[in-house]
Amino acid sequence: MWEVASSIWNICKHVPINVAKKVVYSTLSLFTSKDKALPQPEYEVQQHELEYEEPPFLLIKSNSALKDSVEQYTIDGRHRYDPESFLKVVKEAVTNKLQSHRQTKVKMILKCMIKETNMATGKETIVEAVFHSGVEINLEGSDVNEIYDGMVKKVLENLSTFQRRGSGWVFASIVRLEIHTVN
Repeated sequence: MWEVASSIWNICKHVPINVAKKVVYSTLSLFTSKDKALPQPEYEVQQHELEYEEPPFLLIKSNSALKDSVEQYTIDGRHRYDPESFLKVVKEAVTNKLQSHRQTKVKMILKCMIKETNMATGKETIVEAVFHSGVEINLEGSDVNEIYDGMVKKVLENLSTFQRRGSGWVFASIVRLEIHTVN
């Protein structure tokens, strides 16, 4: 009988404890007489706290030309973000850079992986797609949050328009965000 109880308990380890107890007790009641007590299984309650702290998003200067009058900054994407949440999370890093780069024209480019599944063959195609903002002018008195929000709005509109056209392509992941500045 102990072997039966142990086997059942091992099967039920991955089920909530109150459900597992009911299963074990109801099963064992079939094998025991009314005058014997059911064995009490030994188990450990394990609680895990996620202590993972995500590293910050870094805006890195990746290219420059014409004696640094044209610069490109990038932030690498992470797989669990959709475009809207990614652009919210990186806002502080980008607006800090815009704050220090006044008297410039700024453009945002979001590079994403998109996928399409051919219904006839089941074959999945994944390609990189690029969604641009318009060019914004970052003057000394400009509100960098408004500039950023305007660029984000345009990028998300372009992505939404692309997906609404009925092409069958859907967002898969973010490759990177590029910020281009011209003095």
